[in-house]
Amino acid sequence: MANHSEGILAPRVAIMQPYLFPHMPYFQLIHSVDTFVFLDDVQWISRGWINRNRILVDGRAFTFTVPVAKHPRSARICSVELAPGEAWHNLMSRRLGHAYARAPYLAQVRELVARVAHSSDETAAGLAIGSIQQVCEYLGLRKQFLRSSRCSPESAELRAGQRLITVARELRCGHFINSEGGRGLYTTEMFAAAGLTLSFLSSEIVTYPQSGHEFVGGLSILDALVWNPPDTVREWLGRYALV
Repeated sequence: MANHSEGILAPRVAIMQPYLFPHMPYFQLIHSVDTFVFLDDVQWISRGWINRNRILVDGRAFTFTVPVAKHPRSARICSVELAPGEAWHNLMSRRLGHAYARAPYLAQVRELVARVAHSSDETAAGLAIGSIQQVCEYLGLRKQFLRSSRCSPESAELRAGQRLITVARELRCGHFINSEGGRGLYTTEMFAAAGLTLSFLSSEIVTYPQSGHEFVGGLSILDALVWNPPDTVREWLGRYALV
């Protein structure tokens, strides 16, 4: 892929909802920027990826979910709490042990999940953000992490595109990096009018052996971490182009 450092105006920023142990392209987006903002004060999406993800079980994608407490349909991500008394991490540790019994880095990943589970933050947003930050620490990926509910709460009432622009300008960032999913939502002209450069991250598809199974993509980063050493996964995070 092309050199993704060419033409970039520093500092670079990306803004995304927090997801629980998200897939590799999410971490490639983090890799591409200087500052990453968790959009944690938008409306909760039921059956989204904030409190669930997928691992490989017997050659197939299996969805694991961390239970959350009852909340209003209009609740914002940052206000949704985890369900009380749910020892989800014990169940998840057992599932990881069953699914990846032969994986060489299973022990390290189970320790990583335990660190996330024992965080003092009892909100779904805190859990998801903690999972991302712990993975980044494990991979040696140093970035500035912020939460929109804290760094720019007054912008919450703006429309999506205008809010991204507002947050980027408040943080004095000149280059906004978005995932490919934003191509149909935002235009370079819209950001240029605000003095910002807009790029979309195009990920290279990375495959690796999964204990003899035909490769299954789109899984949580945990799948890559149990099968591969941290240095290898970190190198994969740089396999993208900004277009």
